[in-house]
This record gives sequence, structure tokens and C-alpha cells, in this order.
Amino acid sequence: MKFLVSMLLLSGLLFANQFKVGDTLSNFSCENQFEKKMVVSQTTKKIIVAFSKEKGEVIKQFLDKNPNYLKDQNALYLADVSSAPAFVTSMFMIPKFKSYSFEMGVIKDEAKAGQFPKKDDMVTVISIENQVVKNIEFKPTLP
Repeated sequence: MKFLVSMLLLSGLLFANQFKVGDTLSNFSCENQFEKKMVVSQTTKKIIVAFSKEKGEVIKQFLDKNPNYLKDQNALYLADVSSAPAFVTSMFMIPKFKSYSFEMGVIKDEAKAGQFPKKDDMVTVISIENQVVKNIEFKPTLP
């Protein structure tokens, strides 16, 4: 029973700091698939987050068909891989991501992933203006 209560409290702490409308994202960063830092800049207008392999594939297919989408939308694409074992991420996922024709952020840390609101089987799309969250949507696909 104590374990269950501890886990519920811990999960509450992990998700207590989720981004919401009005939050400033100027301090958020993560590494891309080439281990280079990605940041939310003044010109970033959208952050697109996939939390599952299936949604990641949906986004990849969309971006392969629309290669200028991220640039045209001033968008960042992030993939949450925090639930995957580290050796799977480093041995299989990252090498696969390096073959993609677009830049993507790779969220390896559960706490960082927990900052993003999510709904099951949906892609999170956060609209930003001057590094401030203006809207949060949950979509089955893009755009």
C-alpha cells in the first residue's frame, strides 16, 4: 500500500510541472538525433511531440511527404523515447533517427517528457509566440 501511495505521489510530481498556456519556454532544450542542442527560439511557433512509436511513424510519414513543413511552420519536432531502455535507444533508435531527412529532438528523460501534456494516441501540438505557450492541442496526425 505504501508503495502504491509513493508511486502516485511521484507520478503527480513528475507531471505537476506540465507546460500550460502562458508558460515561457525560453529555458527548454533537448538534444537532436545528432546530440546537438535544440532550443525554443524567439522564432519557434510550434512544438510537435510524439509519445509513441506509432505516432512517431505518422509524423515521419507526414514530414517525408512535406519536407519543408518544420521550416515553414517554424516548428520543432520532439520524440519521447524516455520509456525505452537506454541500450535500445542508443543501439537502435538513434541510428534510425539519424537516417531521417529532418531534425528531431529526442527526449530521453522522463521528467523532461512529463513537462509536455499528452493524451493517449494523440500528437501534442503546442503553439508558441515569443517563447510563450499560446495554445495546446491534441491531434491524431499533422497538420
